Amino acid sequence: MTRSTLRKYFKHGMFPQLQVFEACARLGSFSRAADELCLAQPTVSCQMKKLNETVGIALFDMSGRPGQRVALTAAGKELLELCSGVFDQFGLFERRLAALDALTRRQLRIATTGNMQYGLTQALTQAPWRGSAPDATCEIITEVMNRRQMLHAMDSAIWSHDIYFFEDGPRENERAGEPELLTEISGIELCVMARHDHLLARRKQVRLQELAGQPWIFREPGSGTRDALDAHFAQTGFVAEVRMTLGSNDAIRAAILDGSGIGVLPAQMFRDSPEKEGLVQLAVETFPLRRRGYAMTPGSRTANAEGLIAALRVVDKTQDCLKR
Repeated sequence: MTRSTLRKYFKHGMFPQLQVFEACARLGSFSRAADELCLAQPTVSCQMKKLNETVGIALFDMSGRPGQRVALTAAGKELLELCSGVFDQFGLFERRLAALDALTRRQLRIATTGNMQYGLTQALTQAPWRGSAPDATCEIITEVMNRRQMLHAMDSAIWSHDIYFFEDGPRENERAGEPELLTEISGIELCVMARHDHLLARRKQVRLQELAGQPWIFREPGSGTRDALDAHFAQTGFVAEVRMTLGSNDAIRAAILDGSGIGVLPAQMFRDSPEKEGLVQLAVETFPLRRRGYAMTPGSRTANAEGLIAALRVVDKTQDCLKR
């Protein structure tokens, strides 16, 4: 198609019209689209009339009863597919601009799940990071979020961070659908923790069913720990007696120390041994739960992000040697 043929599509503010059209198609209602976009309903109707005139074919089937969901014609479905592609390309363009901007910013913006933050902190404070990053004196801005929030952040229109750290790679139905770089790094081990004077603290092996009557302290729905526990308990047929649901590992640690119950925490959050903090790791069968760690960046990885991943690999190798 020649540029002269395409000229009709670049008149009358077609991009705002496409935005309105997508909202009408997605919500099935002109009035709901008007509410979402903060427009008057007559404005929405006028925009759709102009878009129909530009395309030259009816986009909506208006034969339904008043109040019924608005249906798309075959032409409307084709246009909706075009909208998705156009919006995705603009999202990719914004991410690439952000990556280019990051090259000149003296910042490294990091998003991490609560479980992955411990190895990350260790990497940032050790020599490998300072040797790998082109600008190791840059400002480091870290935001801690749960897994569900992380996936939402990676699937948003603009990736607001330079690098994302989380456990367990996103499943196919969770992928953002845009080019990204995924690198496997050291993961975590989720362990059952109790206060040091717990009646099972000295046992060399504890059957999972022995914990059925124990009060459990869980992480909130949407966190990686909660997802792992729910899946594991569903697989083993274990039913936990949940006494508390808390939003961070630190809150769970404090609740365990207060004697509120037992909980699951990543071993990596303890710099030395849990015993020095008044906790003990119970030797529960089927635990610890091992979860792989990943670093994900938008399609253009900044040099500082590359340096941090390289530093994490060095830390991983060092830990492996110490374990041996």
